Amino acid sequence: HFRATTLDHPIIMGRATWDATPELDRRPAYVATRADHREFRKAAAKAFAAISNDPLALAATCLKLHPEGAYVIGGRQILDLLLPYCTDAIVTTLNQRTPVSDEHAVTYAPAIPTGWTREDAGGDAYTHPCGYTITRHVNPAPLPLPVITDPTRKEENKDA
Repeated sequence: HFRATTLDHPIIMGRATWDATPELDRRPAYVATRADHREFRKAAAKAFAAISNDPLALAATCLKLHPEGAYVIGGRQILDLLLPYCTDAIVTTLNQRTPVSDEHAVTYAPAIPTGWTREDAGGDAYTHPCGYTITRHVNPAPLPLPVITDPTRKEENKDA
């Protein structure tokens, strides 16, 4: 479901999600990080569309270049920050406890805010036989992102 939904759309994520995710073909990646941009560029083993230490400016630039929309895929800090600006959220919920070994970090997405409406295709959530449910929640009043005057800048705040 994730691949089919995000294919040919930009994705916005934090640095830890970037590090933990394989290269995603046909999805330009916009990465928010506090790391030194020059060091990040040298160490990056995968291609990315833009990098910034300001997630709001990064999202605004992404949407200026891709007005059809983008997907925010994590991590927790990016979701906490950008969720109020999103028009909707597609949520995958595991219906069973999954054992996690000590070497793997687990981050839980924030709760959908009060006031968002749940919209399920056909009136029911899609439940996959492997034990997860996918639901869509709509934000009735997304906040506007800051205005970016030069969307051709690939790197915001590069010297910050």
